[in-house]
Parts: sequence; C-alpha cells; structure tokens
Amino acid sequence: VSSDRHLRCDVTVDALKSIDLLTVSRTYYLGDAPFPIEVQGRDEEGNTFSALSNLPFLWSVFNSECEGDSAAISRLRMINFDDVEYEADQYILDLEAKGLHGDTL
Repeated sequence: VSSDRHLRCDVTVDALKSIDLLTVSRTYYLGDAPFPIEVQGRDEEGNTFSALSNLPFLWSVFNSECEGDSAAISRLRMINFDDVEYEADQYILDLEAKGLHGDTL
C-alpha cells in the first residue's frame, strides 16, 4: 500500500524508579492453582512503563515473616509457563528457554 501520509512516533526511554507486582490476590495457599505475577514499572514521576518485555528479571521466593523457616519457603516454587497450561507471550517463552524469567512469572 502506498500513500503520501507520514507517520511520526515519539519514544521516551527512562530508568525504572520503582516496580509494582500485579496479581489476582495478595494471599495464596499451598495447593492453590498456579497464578501469574506481572511486574509493572514506574519512572521517577510515577508514569507507568508501557512495556518491560524482553528484559530479564531475577525472581526470588522469600518471606520476611518466616524468620528463616526454610521449610515454609521450600514449599513455594516458580514454574515456567512452558510447564503449565497458561498462555504466555513469545518473548516470555524465549527468555525461559534461555533459563531466564521475564516481567511475568
């Protein structure tokens, strides 16, 4: 398709100042179905990043209230999207194939 129209796009790149974790609930119990957790990034002014795709994240499981109770922490585990019936974007599957995790776990 050919036309005389021109498209202009402004792109702003900034540093992450803070992150929020988006989940369907704040409390989960052992035996519950797996649930996705998504990272939402914000800049210094509180603006939400439109995408954090293809950025690798280091996820860890810990509970500050367990006070060293490794048995409680060991019951939790991170599962790759490839191992469950949740749909994931291709970039997440690509990161997981490299042994990494993305903005959604």
